[in-house]
Amino acid sequence: MTKIGTPQDIIHQEINVDQEKRNAYHAICYRGNYECMISLLNLERVYLKKTLYDQLLREKSRYRFKNMDIQKGELSSQIFHDADSIKRHEEFNIRIYNLFEQYSKDIIERYRQILCVQDKHLRNPIHYGAMSKYTKCHKTLDAVLTIDLDEVPDEKMFLEIFFKVQELENSQEAQFDPRKYKGILAEFKHLLSAADYGKIVREFNHQAKLLLKEVLNCQDRNYHTPLHVASYFGDFQSARLFTKLGASATSAASAEAPLELAKDKFSRDVLQTLNDAATQSNVKDLVYLVNCGENIDERASIVGQAPIHKTVLSNQSDTDKA
Repeated sequence: MTKIGTPQDIIHQEINVDQEKRNAYHAICYRGNYECMISLLNLERVYLKKTLYDQLLREKSRYRFKNMDIQKGELSSQIFHDADSIKRHEEFNIRIYNLFEQYSKDIIERYRQILCVQDKHLRNPIHYGAMSKYTKCHKTLDAVLTIDLDEVPDEKMFLEIFFKVQELENSQEAQFDPRKYKGILAEFKHLLSAADYGKIVREFNHQAKLLLKEVLNCQDRNYHTPLHVASYFGDFQSARLFTKLGASATSAASAEAPLELAKDKFSRDVLQTLNDAATQSNVKDLVYLVNCGENIDERASIVGQAPIHKTVLSNQSDTDKA
């Protein structure tokens, strides 16, 4: 794990696929290999941060600045600055802004390579994880779908695994310590203005949400999304996670909605409850849930209203049909 290449090699290395067009993450998600998932995600993030750390050091040396010289994008007011210092700072600020922006783009691009690869049946790794055949499938899915600018889930476990593996190497070279680069983003937050730093963070979060929606609403050859698969296998935890992250509970291209494939009541409740269907006068879902054994006369609210009452009180156009 510590001898697989330089940080630059790792962060720009393409992920191999097999004859079925699956990458390693298809297998990891399917088997719920949580330890392997967090090891790979954390290792790549550490190498990305190390690259950023080295780049920042070079820029500081080039422009002759230290952290104490700059505060939130401005030169320290306690020191007199001549015209040359001001010009150097302007150039330095542009350089580190670009470095931080590229770092955020590299993270999104790496997750795109991980999550968007489709096999010959057009299934991405999340389709495989949604089958939920193994104990840690949901935990593994949660880890890979948590896209954060700074941290990757379960860094503590990764460090334990990393140092155990490193101890097995009979090398006289200085050992690598991932913790050295943990605070690199704090440095950029200190050096950049709040407006510049916030702009990059907001754009990153926006792109991460778009990517997750794209992945979670990706349809296979049967027009099934990961939510369809999770519902079919009765994995209500993953179904809840998917809907929270932007998965659509309806699919215009599929004859079957995730609700119609739901294995049990727990999975159905994540997608649509009888009360919500009644309030919305959603005839299709209402009929389906009643046919599944849901009680439309059951008192569910604190004022004794049952779903049938909510249907009557609804202002939707399909109230009569419902």
